[in-house]
Amino acid sequence: MLKNFLTCLVAAAALPPTVFVHAEELCYLDSPRINISGTFYCDPSTVNNDPLNFSPTVVRPSPWQDPAGMHYWQLRDCTVESVVTTDGSEDIKDSIVGGRVVGTDEPSVAKLVDLDPYQQGVSTIYGFAIKIELDPDDQLVAKMDPPALRDAWFNRVLPQRGWNLQYGWGSPGGDAEASGVFQTTLRVPVNDWPTNHDSEVLDELRKRTLVENGEVVMSFRFVLDAFVELPKEQGGGLGRFTGVIGPYSSNMPVQTPGVRLLNPRAVDHDAPWFVPRFNHAPFKVDANRKVLVVDLSNALCQETVGGNPVDLGDLNAVVIDAQGKQVILGELDYRGFSYSHASGIAETPLTDEQIELLSERPLAVVMSRTDIGPATVLSEDPSGVSYAVDNRVLRMTSEENSAERVQTTRVHVTRWGKPAPGVEFDLDIVPVVKGTPGSTGTPNSPGNTPQSFGKLAGSVTPSDEHGFAEVRLEVNGDPGSRYPNLDGQLYFAYPAPKKSMPWMNTSLAAQDQARRISVKAYSQYEIPEKPTWSDVQVLMEAYENYYPAMKELIRLTDRDAMQIFGLHPPWVIYGESPDYSVQGIDRGAIPYFMTRDFDDPRYMPLTRDMSPNRMATVIRWFSQQQPTDKSATEDAQ
Repeated sequence: MLKNFLTCLVAAAALPPTVFVHAEELCYLDSPRINISGTFYCDPSTVNNDPLNFSPTVVRPSPWQDPAGMHYWQLRDCTVESVVTTDGSEDIKDSIVGGRVVGTDEPSVAKLVDLDPYQQGVSTIYGFAIKIELDPDDQLVAKMDPPALRDAWFNRVLPQRGWNLQYGWGSPGGDAEASGVFQTTLRVPVNDWPTNHDSEVLDELRKRTLVENGEVVMSFRFVLDAFVELPKEQGGGLGRFTGVIGPYSSNMPVQTPGVRLLNPRAVDHDAPWFVPRFNHAPFKVDANRKVLVVDLSNALCQETVGGNPVDLGDLNAVVIDAQGKQVILGELDYRGFSYSHASGIAETPLTDEQIELLSERPLAVVMSRTDIGPATVLSEDPSGVSYAVDNRVLRMTSEENSAERVQTTRVHVTRWGKPAPGVEFDLDIVPVVKGTPGSTGTPNSPGNTPQSFGKLAGSVTPSDEHGFAEVRLEVNGDPGSRYPNLDGQLYFAYPAPKKSMPWMNTSLAAQDQARRISVKAYSQYEIPEKPTWSDVQVLMEAYENYYPAMKELIRLTDRDAMQIFGLHPPWVIYGESPDYSVQGIDRGAIPYFMTRDFDDPRYMPLTRDMSPNRMATVIRWFSQQQPTDKSATEDAQ
């Protein structure tokens, strides 16, 4: 193992020097930091988990574990566990420590939804706002930009009965053994930043983080695991939450760390059950504070669900010097207490010589145990290059005049933790069919139809001085649909550095989650000039079938119910006057929810499965129901 690591180092040393941009790049790995721990709750409906349920021949869809789920996402019993000051020290006396942390649930409970039955690995949370209670008279309330799930894995827990195909790769299985990361930004209007407090960490964070467009912007990363997916079990719908809030700077990506990355060791397919798996770990060399900061929160396997990490003995960060000697940089604290108390972030001090070594040499993490696989459990790519897509979830249309037909996202690329300009990319676009790696469809799910091939095209610009390369995608024809009720097709797009780049190697071309763009391209649909109830009813049937909890609120397939809730009441909703500035509508509960912003937790349909033209068809039908004599319904106000 040491010989292979040294060989990679020699190859990396022959690469041309990286051009660095000298700017302060800040994310949650920097200080000050606020560490939060507790429990989360969610209950996504599961009828739409199975693509086969969308077949017109299926009259009784399989309900899976929670068909009545409401897609709620909340924090429960969370507190500020610790804070790290700007100089890196822990302040146990800061007034924010021990503060209660909740979601505001305003104007509605946040919603967690998937992109598509074939892509449930980028679940996204919409409409969440976090509230840290400081004292009875003050609180920090920050709105969260919608994040998508990243680095999800189902080997977070050692198997309980075996590790082979006969037993389905262990037990208890399912989401209980899964874990994943969400990263995003939090926003607080400058005038709403709390002032009636004596927390020095809050004051430090306010001074160091970005202020943009009248808002204080902070970096927010949280990890979810140990989820009890069966609602009838004890603790059903609950899971473990650990999160960290830190500073943010404008030259950094939002949903990916933008720093250096440790990759997990390879494990043989037939390795014994007690050999643990590992996952990615972002890290940063903080030359100002002279520390190595490693995020182990989603990287280490655990003994039990929601329990402590597997005993690895001593866990040390190491680097190989020019003479081939292994230099131990320091020990990393990976204990269970660190997971909750410090959000799984470990630090170890560095000398000037060690910082210099790490400036152009890859980091590795080595355990002292020798009986559970190779000692090097995490290692940086020998090239020092790391890249990831920032916004990895796109919903696009094929309508010629639609703004959603062409969309862009961006890749962020660094070398040795610094922005890497001038990197050229190839772009591979894959229609998702049966067996496509990364697809979450069931084994018998067919995936995309032949009509989808060639309907999504794109290009990538070279990376700029901040390490960002723009990915441009365009739907250039009608992709069709997989089933009548499963609108559109699904594509994976993979930007990868060109093979001509001097440091390109096979590991950088790996199609992992952080480097995959998931695109749902809706099929073409012509909006009827005068939609009939039959036009609307068929659209509502699909929504009602795959989100059965809606039936308990209103029968969307019943014309009378739709008309009643489409015209009445024009009330004040959630403390605000309704805004009906869409196609002449000025009343009705359902039109109100269907005209919310896409990121609003009140948006309908909350599954966000309906294409813009199908949505417009329903809205147009409601507009036709509006009375020409507005005074006719004034009494309802």
